Amino acid sequence: MNEIHPSAFIHPSSYLDDSICIQEGVRIWHFCHLLEYTHIGAHVSIGQNCVVGPRVSIGAGSKIQTM
Repeated sequence: MNEIHPSAFIHPSSYLDDSICIQEGVRIWHFCHLLEYTHIGAHVSIGQNCVVGPRVSIGAGSKIQTM
């Protein structure tokens, strides 16, 4: 079961596996894939086309993007 804060934005083209935790103010953009047991801290931005996880924790305020 996923835990997603109501203030988080997840683009409809992104895919979340099971057991994902997303805190407040998170922004997940186009074509991202979060693998199982991933924890995303508050106010994180994940740019388009990123794959994150499995079993990863990203600290609050981080920015993840492709080059």
